[in-house]
Amino acid sequence: MFAQQTHIRTRVSRLRESFYENRRPRRNRLPYEAPHHSRQPSLALAFFLHSSAFCRGIGAIRILTQDIPQRLNYFHYYSRMKKHGFLSPHLPVLIANIRKNGACQFAVAEAFNELGMCALRDININPSNLQEVFGDSLFGRVLTSFQSAVILCERGLLSDAATLIRSAAETAIILTAVVRDEEVCNTLTLGIMHQERTLALSWLHESPVNMVLSKEDVATLENRIAVIDRDYPVVKNLEDAPIRLDVLAETYGSSALYNIVRRISAVNAVHATLGALRRQANDDSALAVQGFKFGPDEEDLPATLSDALSVMSSALVSIYHRFPEVEHQDDFEKCQAAWRSLSI
Repeated sequence: MFAQQTHIRTRVSRLRESFYENRRPRRNRLPYEAPHHSRQPSLALAFFLHSSAFCRGIGAIRILTQDIPQRLNYFHYYSRMKKHGFLSPHLPVLIANIRKNGACQFAVAEAFNELGMCALRDININPSNLQEVFGDSLFGRVLTSFQSAVILCERGLLSDAATLIRSAAETAIILTAVVRDEEVCNTLTLGIMHQERTLALSWLHESPVNMVLSKEDVATLENRIAVIDRDYPVVKNLEDAPIRLDVLAETYGSSALYNIVRRISAVNAVHATLGALRRQANDDSALAVQGFKFGPDEEDLPATLSDALSVMSSALVSIYHRFPEVEHQDDFEKCQAAWRSLSI
């Protein structure tokens, strides 16, 4: 009970800090941006285009499992990862082999990533334009999730990569709607306020939480609710969040992203469904589970990276629509052609 209360106090402290936080305007440039010598991407795509024939000839390289104790018979390990799993100091060996086996897919992913980074660096937003402010932030979130998914893929953590790709797909769907309709920005703002107000109410009314709230905590939460009610009076009467992804996808042309990437990843990776759990099991039939499997997974690597590329491609199209000055049309078309050539 003491540990639970300590955890709750920590969460309350973080929540209070978020309510007190003074939000600063986002810079138009990345704080870590290097001196800008050239805005053209140094195409990793060139590697793909000149070595695709070589890539197709790469054979799968396997590290054989040896000397696994009897009690780990059902565990699927790379031999040097028995002790630390994915935190193993030998992880670079695993990464090198997975990247070699999927060299073509990773080359295309790197080319899309460079286009994304070029766009992010070159975007110059107008702080008074909600479409540009939201669009820039949403695009940055998609790009971060895309890069994170690639990092997980090269470690064989495909289920976790798919979870991130689903999140990125949701962000890309909202991005597409935002850059095409200014009114979506207002709906998105109401959604944010609705979520914040609902969270504050839950902290005040749920007994496991409010029993550890101080008077200052209570006052902060009540004040935040009052501010939201004053500035966004419609939020108080909302029963559900005003943002519906399926409606946005259907309205603004992201149905494929919603139905293929987001929904399938939900079944096969995000939720505890049979499809998701089978990734962690050795089995010989449709339902019979023979044992637990733990270790890197490469079986669905091409499809997983292809889903990530679908999301990144959609986000680039949207950001080019709003900020045509950052578009690298020729390079984007080459990336698209390279992606199609993988025939996934």
